Amino acid sequence: MSVVVYLIDDGSTDGTSAAVQAEFPTVRLSTGDGTLYWAGGMRRVYGQALQEKHDYYLWLNDDVELYEDALARAISTSEGLIARFGGEHLIVGAMQSPDGAATTYSGFIRSSRLLPWKLEKIDPRACEAVECDTVNGNFVLIPSSLARRIGNIHPAYIQMHADLELGFVARKLGGRNWIMPGFAGVCAMNPGRKKWNEPGLPFLERLRLMRHPLGYPLKPNIAYSRNFGLWAPVAIAAPYVTLLTHYLFKRSSSRSESREEADGSKTNEAVF
Repeated sequence: MSVVVYLIDDGSTDGTSAAVQAEFPTVRLSTGDGTLYWAGGMRRVYGQALQEKHDYYLWLNDDVELYEDALARAISTSEGLIARFGGEHLIVGAMQSPDGAATTYSGFIRSSRLLPWKLEKIDPRACEAVECDTVNGNFVLIPSSLARRIGNIHPAYIQMHADLELGFVARKLGGRNWIMPGFAGVCAMNPGRKKWNEPGLPFLERLRLMRHPLGYPLKPNIAYSRNFGLWAPVAIAAPYVTLLTHYLFKRSSSRSESREEADGSKTNEAVF
């Protein structure tokens, strides 16, 4: 098996680029200034890979501890599905937590017909592939013909949802998405960071977090919502409705508390 590695180092300061070049001189290394985030970095190196014809393209995150046979099993899964069903198949390798107790990244199925953007993560099975609607991008094997029809990551994406769109577009083009048997590796969930929709946040702080590239900025939200057809306007508006509802609820609660304090003061005055 011949493998060509494309790697993006988005402004690290720990000597990663030099170490890679010294130990793995055949790696196609690109560098950024630290502003690419996940989707931007993937778009750059995936675009480079698409310029050359490979049998498969593999999306792989750097925080994955890959099992030695993962790639071979993914290709075997793809070949088996082609032999069984024909057509084109995108293969996702599920990840497990370091303690082996949970599935951290995998494929998803839509969990609601009413709200098509609601997704449920699926555990892999030991001995058979599981079909899914879309995928996490930690380990995804894409056959050449499907990769070229899908094309590169949309320029609107900054951090999130580019991998979910990959799975949705693959299905729209007639491909099928599958979780390969077993786990492909170990990958802990990303470290927790404050999210815009966490309860208890002040309105302005919530708005700031929503606009941040790691939050829910408008442009990527619009791009992602195209996958939901007539429901797209609802999907675009949903987080902002949540934001506004929180703001109005907060104001209403504050007014109620103020009235209760005022009433309490009057009662105290009457008692004393």
